[in-house]
Amino acid sequence: MNVRRVYEDLVNYENEKLLFENKVIDALQFLKNSAKKLRYAEIELNALTFVNDKIKESYDQWNKELFDNGKINFFPITIVEYFGTKLLDDDAIEKIVGSFFHYLHSFFDNFAQFINFALLGNIAVDINKASFLVIKNRLKELPEYHKIFNQLDNFSKTLEFCYIEDFNNITKHQYTIDVQSTLFLNDGQIEQKIPQFQKKERFHDSKELKDKMLNSFDATLKFFETVTKMVFDHLKQNNHNYITNRYHNVSIKAQLGFGEGQNGGAVLLKVDNSNITNGNIFYLLLSKIESDSNKIVTQNILTDSVIVQDSNGHNIGILEALEPPNANIIKYRKYKLTLHSDMRAIYMQHFFKPKKLQMGFGEGEIIQKIQDNDSNTDERKNEESDSVLD
Repeated sequence: MNVRRVYEDLVNYENEKLLFENKVIDALQFLKNSAKKLRYAEIELNALTFVNDKIKESYDQWNKELFDNGKINFFPITIVEYFGTKLLDDDAIEKIVGSFFHYLHSFFDNFAQFINFALLGNIAVDINKASFLVIKNRLKELPEYHKIFNQLDNFSKTLEFCYIEDFNNITKHQYTIDVQSTLFLNDGQIEQKIPQFQKKERFHDSKELKDKMLNSFDATLKFFETVTKMVFDHLKQNNHNYITNRYHNVSIKAQLGFGEGQNGGAVLLKVDNSNITNGNIFYLLLSKIESDSNKIVTQNILTDSVIVQDSNGHNIGILEALEPPNANIIKYRKYKLTLHSDMRAIYMQHFFKPKKLQMGFGEGEIIQKIQDNDSNTDERKNEESDSVLD
């Protein structure tokens, strides 16, 4: 089993579309990032094999000189070049092992963000407070997710998870666990072990290095595959309970070329007004499926206010952002609705207030004043581009 095969099986158009249709497309970025952490850990596994091959090459050369000359006055020395830095084999192995367990341990919190955003939607735990254990305990409170909770809970009690967690926490916060690497000069065999260590009440015996790394990696990759499939299966088979008032598209009306103070634009959201009330919270993220390429395009919405229309196209209220656009991640932006019986003044204030108009995620109309030798005319046209107008 390798990361690429599992990733290609899980991160495909059908599953991305499932996230889109459930209005949790922001979870995709965390799924991809989780797989990236596993890929980095896999690279460290390959790097250990590379270093050990270099050690064997050094031994073979040393052994040849010994037999050719009958004696030799030095021991085998292996130097590995790491992106321009030369390292002795012991230092290279120590770095590889530390990085390997770091990537595996950080995977779990990254993966928890995928679960958090995909399953919890509007009630997701704040990204700065979410962790693997926090999300696990949050799922415990929600009966519809008990199967997924049980999978997380069971894995959190396994020897593999405890070992990964304790190794990385000790190395990160307390001291470096030195790997014991021995080259036997009589036959060139390499013996590598992680020494015993203890984290609070948990005691871990000495383990053969490569076996322990492989077991830890395989268990984590299998967990990633199993739980991700469970999340997608749940989204396929059930209505999402936590995506009320989430929207992916807005309409744009823009007026350009009419001079300073007369240019402007409106960002419009059409809703089914039968179930909305004053003070409702809305979540907006611009996203669409490009049918010609089976690609899902997503952007954070930049506009701080949005005019709300009912199903008949009548302006009924305005959404005001409760948070700034997120500069680091794709995220459904939170807005609060204020309903108004007379929208004329509010609409005009919104229309002429400077704003970012992101075209291409709904109906677009530009009113452009055309200057020519004969007359000044107004031209209306539909826009389907992804341009951003200031």
